[in-house]
Amino acid sequence: MAATRALVCSLTCLLFWGCNSVEGAGTLKLTAAIVTETLDVKPIPSARFSIVKSGEDVDLSVSTGLDGCAVLELSPGAYVLKSAAPVVYLTKSYSWNRSFDITDGQVTTLELTNVDAMVSDTAASVAPGRQFDEAARLYQDFKNGVLTVESDSSHGTGFVVAPNLILTNSHVVEGSLNLRVRFVRGKKIAATVLVSDPKLDIAFLGADLSAFGDAKPLKLAARQEGEPLALEGERVVAIGSPLHQDKIVTNGIVSKVEAGAIISDVNINPGNSGGPLLNLAGEVIGITTFGDFTTQGGPGVSGILPITAAIPLMKEATEKLAGLKLPPPAALPDVPEKPFPVDALRDAAMKDLKPYEIKAPKNFQTLICTPPVLESVSAESERRLAKIKKLRDDKRGSQGVKGSYQLEQRKLWEQYVGRTDAVATVIVQPVLRETSGSRWARAFGAVLGVAR
Repeated sequence: MAATRALVCSLTCLLFWGCNSVEGAGTLKLTAAIVTETLDVKPIPSARFSIVKSGEDVDLSVSTGLDGCAVLELSPGAYVLKSAAPVVYLTKSYSWNRSFDITDGQVTTLELTNVDAMVSDTAASVAPGRQFDEAARLYQDFKNGVLTVESDSSHGTGFVVAPNLILTNSHVVEGSLNLRVRFVRGKKIAATVLVSDPKLDIAFLGADLSAFGDAKPLKLAARQEGEPLALEGERVVAIGSPLHQDKIVTNGIVSKVEAGAIISDVNINPGNSGGPLLNLAGEVIGITTFGDFTTQGGPGVSGILPITAAIPLMKEATEKLAGLKLPPPAALPDVPEKPFPVDALRDAAMKDLKPYEIKAPKNFQTLICTPPVLESVSAESERRLAKIKKLRDDKRGSQGVKGSYQLEQRKLWEQYVGRTDAVATVIVQPVLRETSGSRWARAFGAVLGVAR
């Protein structure tokens, strides 16, 4: 196998075969780590395996610790260890099926490496010479610790910091009666707020993450007094669910370290709020929170809350979590996997469609907006603006520079990299004394900018 990286995987875990201790036991020592081409050793946390003793039906599940090291105490006999889930690193997936023996009073060391692993591709074959940024490794290692957080009117990002404990921004969940967290599309469960501090813009959520078997906590950076959390020029990676996307990765550098914020050129957008900012050691050093954007062109800069600001609230959230009955982990309805057809949206853009209005209580208006309706209204708005621009240019005559008022053929984002979800939007609003056209315009304005 052509490889420029060596993968060394073992696991360790402190478990006991039986209720308390094992009489006549032996010790199994295991380790889990990735050794890169530069000989950097990176522990593999939360690698899951099953161990079965020969002649017995007991299936013992074990996982590596955050440091990739632990000790397993077993009764003497022959065993088989199998991967409960493959270890994914960049474009390869590794799993193992190994036999070993435990002898009374002896220490057995078991090392699982890429040499004796079952290897499969997780992506298309990569031509020689292509290179991956460290962001690719971090994304593969930690994407399962990042979730999309949905509130009543918007969505943002959150990440797992301990079993059933999720950290996000307070403004992502403020004012919401119903919270959901999505691991991947089709896997969404209810969540509840444990602690929220709007002044710090930090919130901890509780959710029964047993529904997400692959979810794992991210490691929070810990520093000694006087030791900087981050340094200017340090490379960083953000994972989040901006705009209409789920779990994407962006990277950059730390541009400046302030007392209450880390400033970075890493690209974040509405929806990234509450996501983790990681250094290349795989530590969460901050919570992506705000953007300082410019109207003069250019990407602007991003603001990140230092992770140290969340630590004092984490203890309170953990205590509340221990005494709280979490919402059931039953899967909630989610948007369909199949997106709305792009061709149908293109046709709708050429038509004059209006929302469906249904009977509502007095002084309220209820509108149902389908994807074609939203596309039609958006296209009509563009045509109206083009017409106004043409009239202004005609009045200007030969003086000044005329701008182009011809609309280019609409190119839908969804056609290339995104999707329009096949869902209907229901808008309920107070009735104001205005024309139906104004009501519709105001209604559609309410469904824009729903990501935070």
